[in-house]
Amino acid sequence: MIRISHKRGECIGCAACVEQAPSYWKMDEDGLASLVKVKNNHKQIEFGEGYDCDRDELVQSAESCPVHIISIK
Repeated sequence: MIRISHKRGECIGCAACVEQAPSYWKMDEDGLASLVKVKNNHKQIEFGEGYDCDRDELVQSAESCPVHIISIK
């Protein structure tokens, strides 16, 4: 499994991550991106998991973020 972390509190709402990996990201009513399936939430950071077969899609979503708040490990 791939670990995903997202500093949601620093999101600017550009939706680049949603465009790259729509099965993992969504836009919330407040205009900020959020993980579709949040495994854990710590303050303004969301944590989730992804499948190894989706690694390229997840890496593209992280690289497309203009404020670099997505980490894929």
